[in-house]
Parts: sequence; C-alpha cells; structure tokens
Amino acid sequence: MTCRSKVAVPIAAALLGLFVGRPGPAQSPRGTLVIGVKDERTGAGLQNADVRIDALGLVQSTDADGRARLRPVPPGTHLLDVRRVGYEPVRTRVTLAENDSVELIVRMRQQPPVLPKVLVVDTTPPAHLREFFDRRARGVGQFVSQAQIDSMAGASLDAVLAAHIRGVRVYGDRAQGLHIATRRQSTEHAFQLGGSGGYCPPVVFVDGVQLADGDTLGPNLDIIQPATIAGIEFYSPSEIPPQYRRSGALAMGRRTPTSPACGAVLFWSRP
Repeated sequence: MTCRSKVAVPIAAALLGLFVGRPGPAQSPRGTLVIGVKDERTGAGLQNADVRIDALGLVQSTDADGRARLRPVPPGTHLLDVRRVGYEPVRTRVTLAENDSVELIVRMRQQPPVLPKVLVVDTTPPAHLREFFDRRARGVGQFVSQAQIDSMAGASLDAVLAAHIRGVRVYGDRAQGLHIATRRQSTEHAFQLGGSGGYCPPVVFVDGVQLADGDTLGPNLDIIQPATIAGIEFYSPSEIPPQYRRSGALAMGRRTPTSPACGAVLFWSRP
C-alpha cells in the first residue's frame, strides 16, 4: 500500500501541472461605444435611429433620449453607420483603445422631401389653331384632332374623313383631282353625279383661306395630305361659324359651285 502511494502522488502532481500550470489563451480587451443621435437644427434626441457597425455585426436602435450602446467593441478603428427615416445618413469612423469606453454625438440633418418629377408640357395651341380648339371646346360641329389623324398613319384623306366625319365623301383620284361633297342637296348649286343621288360641294377653307377651283366639282383637295393636317372641322349649314358662311369663291372670273348650303369643311395645317 505504501509503494502505491509513493508512485501515485508524483503522477497526480504531473497531471495537475499539465492542466493547471499552463496559462490559457489571452482574452482580447473589449470596449463600449455609446452614441447619442440628435437633430442638427433643434438638438433634440432622435428615437428609432438605426446605429450599426456592419463589420462587427453590431446594431441598435436609439431610445427615447436618442441614445444607443454598442458592445463589445474590439480596439481599433471602425466604420459607424447611422440612419433614420427623414434624415440624411451619417457615416463616420470611430477609434477605441483597449477596454475603452467612448461616447460619440452624431448630429443628423433633416432630408428635404423628394417630390415626384413633374413634366411640364406647354399645352397652348399655336395661334392659328386657337379658334379650332375654342370651337371644339364648345362642341358644335364635328372635329378631327391631330392625334386621331396620326393614329391612322398612312391613311388617305378620304379614309380619315370617312372614319371620323359623318355625311362627307371624298371622290375622284390623284389624276383627276380629289373633291369633297355632302349628301345634302344644295339650294344654290345642286348637281348630280352620274345620276345617282344628290351631292353638293361644301365650302372648303385651309387655315382660314377659302379654296377655289375652276372645276365644276369644286376645290381640288389633292394638295392636302393627312400628315400635314393638325385639325379638321365640319359643319352642317346651320352650324357654320359666321365668318365661314361664304358662297363659292371666285375662280377664273366665275364662282365655283361650292356653297355653305352644303356645309363647310375647315382644314388646319401643322406648325
């Protein structure tokens, strides 16, 4: 028994020295960072500001006094990010020594509200189109806008008129000339086409100037291309604006057969 004791004691002492005698790994000193977040203008503490050091995974929200505490923070220089709704973000660097405790005041500037972009478009019509828009606003007559014409890109004049104006027909061709007529029998200069029904040519104006032609069928509209038209007006006899109640214009020393009793068509060119 005595021999066993003499052997056991040195072994136990050796094992004790193995586990206790050696020093453990060194602990890194850590610090504490206290941040006070304030309004730059009023100096009041800002609650619910987001305070973080992303590289360390540390994040806190400020309390009612505008204060937040980040810990443990190892010694060194760290990038601090502070954000709050309605304020410009703040990014700053802060340096802590070993076992240091640093208090930092961050002042935030209110961010002006960002208004949505507004595209201002000048809707004032060109001077020569003002009466077109004024009469269209009153709603008397039939009107064709530039947008409606553009929606029929490549269409002929007779196709545009047929699509948007009731009771008007364009006939003829580019070789013989294009003419416009209504199905209302004129009391002044009525005429028949091929013995089929009564057609009469309305007075026609382009930018306020009356068209005249020596042809017995009225003005030749071959010069009018839909791509050059900004607006079209059509009026039945009782609706014609006073300044356009004119009989056929003089051409080659005589009057053409156009008559306000057949209505009036006004074309307006693009600027």
